[in-house]
Amino acid sequence: FQLPRGLTGGTTWFTLTGTTTQTVAHVPVTVVDTRTTGTVTGTAAPITWGLAGSVAVTVTPGTATGTVGLYDGTTKVGEGTLTGDATTTVAIAAETLEPGQHTLTLRYSGDDAVKPAEGTVAVTVVKASSTVAGTAAPITWGQAGSVAATVTPGAATGTVELSEGTTTLGQAALQDGAASIAVAARSLPVGTHTLKI
Repeated sequence: FQLPRGLTGGTTWFTLTGTTTQTVAHVPVTVVDTRTTGTVTGTAAPITWGLAGSVAVTVTPGTATGTVGLYDGTTKVGEGTLTGDATTTVAIAAETLEPGQHTLTLRYSGDDAVKPAEGTVAVTVVKASSTVAGTAAPITWGQAGSVAATVTPGAATGTVELSEGTTTLGQAALQDGAASIAVAARSLPVGTHTLKI
């Protein structure tokens, strides 16, 4: 009688039936996992939001094979296959993680010689640096105008505000990194003005 593959540790009961007498016997079989205990660790450089990143993963012992999954809670972020030295790099797609500190989970699948293992890795996502520029056509006194604002990177969200000194002239929400800020009629006197966005 050969036990099926995939049995986990613990006691499994099997029912044996005699082919001639049809005698039934219930037999307990204790399965012991004799595979080597493994560990999985990872390191990650800070990721700038909007760009892709990665986690460098190492599994011990160095003979381990299989895959390592990277999880943010229950969400799978990525996966890597171990190379000959039991290392891999798991890619993190751009904008997968919000800016801030993240503790992600590494899950090693195990193989015929090494048990599955789990570990954590700290990943920091920093906000991307941004630039803002604006252009405006001349405004005829007594009429409304506008300022076209552009923010890079184009994935930036939020609002842009237009002001002169401490006076706010208007604001608008960004869409695809751009916004048109309305300037109300008669909000600026005749002349040249340097406004702040």
